[in-house]
Amino acid sequence: MRLEDIAPGLALEGIAPSSFAHVLVVDEPAPDTLAVVYRDASGALGERLLCRADEAFVRVPARNRPWAFDAGGSAFQGALDACMAGPCSGGVGDGGSAWGLMESFVVVGRGTFLVDPGREGLGPYMMLVLGHGHGPGHDGDGRWRLVLVLAEPRGLFTVADPSLHRRLAATRAEDRPLLEEALQPLIANRKLRADAVAWYASLLVAERDQAAARPFGAPPRGLSPPVLHGAAVVVPSGLVPWLRRHGGAAPA
Repeated sequence: MRLEDIAPGLALEGIAPSSFAHVLVVDEPAPDTLAVVYRDASGALGERLLCRADEAFVRVPARNRPWAFDAGGSAFQGALDACMAGPCSGGVGDGGSAWGLMESFVVVGRGTFLVDPGREGLGPYMMLVLGHGHGPGHDGDGRWRLVLVLAEPRGLFTVADPSLHRRLAATRAEDRPLLEEALQPLIANRKLRADAVAWYASLLVAERDQAAARPFGAPPRGLSPPVLHGAAVVVPSGLVPWLRRHGGAAPA
């Protein structure tokens, strides 16, 4: 996104270190430079000085745009590891660590295809990367937490083991166009992604209410709604051979 297109009221990725940011104030202190005051997903205020080199990393959040699904599977898995280690540790640090984390979020936001060797049949599913903030009072400190939510095309959702992505296999680059064409209805299914985010949000609300009802329990402060950061389409190992035998037509 060009510096000239950044304006108050926008919600953008690539400005706050570990989440999207609501732009509050912009100023141009020098040519090709933009000073941005923002509020992040946890409600904290921040300030960032952007230059032309930062334009490649500033974009509309993933939940409001389609993914390209062109990231390499191994790169996606490594970037997701970096994202899950950074925000969940209680903060992303500063300097190079924050920049490296933002680059990892960019890769996750591109989306990819992965193979589930243990999946039976031919049906694919989506693995969504969701993040949400927990303020002080939930487990000791404020942090940004990432979770993996599995979304079946028929509308069933589950929270996955955080290490699931490591047990999946990367698809071959030559198989990606075949999968993209055959699975376009699933890739374009924004309602499925929106329903998954709403489902996980309901879990967070239930968790908060249960904490408030426990003796001496206090609901977590700073609990923010989940944000959709990226997605992978996960296919059974037998789907690609099936597609090649049937001329790329997806199974009914």
